[in-house]
Amino acid sequence: MMFFAKPSPWRSVLAALLTLTALSACGSDGTTDGETADAPLNISIDEASSDDDTAGPAESDDDDSSTAETATDGSAENGEPDEADATEDTPNPLQGGSIATEGERSVWTGTIDGRIGFSLWLTEHEDMVRGELTYDTVGEPITVHGRSYPSGDGWLLREFGDDGRVSGTLILGSVADGVVSDATWGDLDMELTFDRIDPTPTFFDPLVRPGHYEYAFAPFPGDAVCCGATGSLRITDVASDTVTIAFDNSTGGPAYNLAIIDSTTVALDGNVARYELSGEAVDCAFDVTIFDGYAHVRHVDDRFDCLFGNAAGVEGMYLLTEQFVSEDESPFAGDAVLTADSFGGVELGITWAELTENFGAPAYDPATADEISEGCNYVRIAGDPWSPWFMMLGDGEQSVVSRIETVREDQQTAEGVGLGSTIDDVRAAYPGLLQEDEHYYLGPDGRYLTVAPAGDAESTILFETDPDGVVVAMRNGFLDPVRWIEGCA
Repeated sequence: MMFFAKPSPWRSVLAALLTLTALSACGSDGTTDGETADAPLNISIDEASSDDDTAGPAESDDDDSSTAETATDGSAENGEPDEADATEDTPNPLQGGSIATEGERSVWTGTIDGRIGFSLWLTEHEDMVRGELTYDTVGEPITVHGRSYPSGDGWLLREFGDDGRVSGTLILGSVADGVVSDATWGDLDMELTFDRIDPTPTFFDPLVRPGHYEYAFAPFPGDAVCCGATGSLRITDVASDTVTIAFDNSTGGPAYNLAIIDSTTVALDGNVARYELSGEAVDCAFDVTIFDGYAHVRHVDDRFDCLFGNAAGVEGMYLLTEQFVSEDESPFAGDAVLTADSFGGVELGITWAELTENFGAPAYDPATADEISEGCNYVRIAGDPWSPWFMMLGDGEQSVVSRIETVREDQQTAEGVGLGSTIDDVRAAYPGLLQEDEHYYLGPDGRYLTVAPAGDAESTILFETDPDGVVVAMRNGFLDPVRWIEGCA
C-alpha cells in the first residue's frame, strides 16, 4: 500500500507535453504569438492495414507514457463538447456502423506536419467511444475516451494519462467515402481515413469497480493561472443494487468554482448509477455509467440545477486512477474498534517503517517524498476508503503514529460512539469520565469531550461536536497531540 498526505483533495496540474516546435508555441487559437491562423499544420492520414502492428493496442508498464508527446488541452473546462461547435447537417461518423459497430475497432494512422507519425484505434458502445492513440516517436499507447456531441453530429475524444490528466483533444466531424472531414487535433486542421480490424466485444466491460476516477486539464494556452479544471469521482460501497458516489470537481483558475457532492448512496441498475435531487431551486439528475477502468457522467432530462458554482459541473469522462480495496480486505472496516491507543491493529507509537511493514507496503522513503514535510505529517493508506488519518510525528521512517482520526460513521469505539453520535450519546457512554471544553471556533455552540486517561495512560480519545450537538470528529492520540486544534498546522 502507498500513502498520501492530508488535507487537500487531489489537485494536479498538467505540464506542457508536446515537444513539436510548431505545437508547443500555439496559443488558444492554434497560432503562435503574432501569427494568424491562415497556415495550419499539414496533417496527413493513411489507411491502416488490418495486420499492421501499430494498429492494435499495445501493452505498457510505463505510467508516464501519456505525457511524453502530447499537447496541453485548450478545450472547454467542464470536459464536455460545445454543441455550438458541431457542424450542422453532417452525419454522426461513428453511428450506424459508419466507422465501427458495437465491439469492433477502427484504426487510423497518419502524420502530424509530415514528421510525427501516429496510430489511433477506437471501439464504440452506444454513444461512447474509447481506444488508444500512439505517437510513433514515443511508442507507448495513450488512453482515449470520448462521446458524441449532444446533437449527434460528431465526436469529442480526450487523451488521458494514467493519473487522469487530460493531455489532448481530438474532434471528429462528418465521414464520407472513407474520409473523416472537419476533424481537428486541438486547433489544427486534419483529414482522416480509416480501416477496421478484429472485434473486441468485451472492451466496454460493464464492471463497477470501487475506486477513485479522475480527470484534470491544463490551463488554457496563454493563461497566467495555475491550474485547469479537475474532476474527482469516488465510488465506494458497491452492492448489487446500490453504490455510494462522491464528487469534488473544480473549474480552472482564477475562479476555481466548485461542484461538490458528499458521499451519497444511489440506486445502481447494472452499471448505471442515477443521482437525483429535487426541491426548491434545485432540480438535478445525472447518470454515472461505469465500465472497467472508466466512468462517464451526463445529465438526464435537462436537469442541470444542482446548486454548483458558476460553470462548475460533474459531466465528463473520468479515468480510474486508484482502485479501492473491498470492505473485507480493509483492517479498518467491520469489527475494527477505536481504543485509547489503537485502531484496526495500528497502535500509537509505531514507526513509519513498522506501519508500512505491517500492511505489506513497498519500501517508501518519506524523507524524499514531495508530500512529506519534516516534523509532522498526515497520511492514510491509499486505496482504502476505510483508512483513518494517521498523524506522524518525527522525521523520516522513524516518525511515529501519534494520533488516529476516523473517517466513517461505522467506525466506532467499544462503547458504540462514532461520527454522527450525539453529545448525549458520548456522555452516556463515558459517565463521569469526560472533560468538556468549549470549541475553539464555535465557542459554547461546540464542544471538545476528552475521555479521562485510565491510570497513568499516555493516550486517550477525544470527540468534537457541532452546534447541533453531533459528533463531527473523533480521534485517539497521545495526550498532547490529541488536543492539537489544527493538527499539524
